[in-house]
Amino acid sequence: MARDYFSANSNFILSAGYDDQTMILGIRFKSGEVWNYTDVPVEVWNSFKVAASKGTYFHSQIKGIYSAQQVQ
Repeated sequence: MARDYFSANSNFILSAGYDDQTMILGIRFKSGEVWNYTDVPVEVWNSFKVAASKGTYFHSQIKGIYSAQQVQ
């Protein structure tokens, strides 16, 4: 799925990937859950990648804003 991917240095998020064609952001949490967030603009993805705190950015800019579906 992901065309762009990173491993997060976070207490909350293990890794994330983004597909710019489908605008799907996939996040693997340290709990083992994987969620896909839909219609996420590339600007949000780019800001997420460089955020000092991935967890804080996720909670303030992604969670509850974009539709989500648990993958596993």
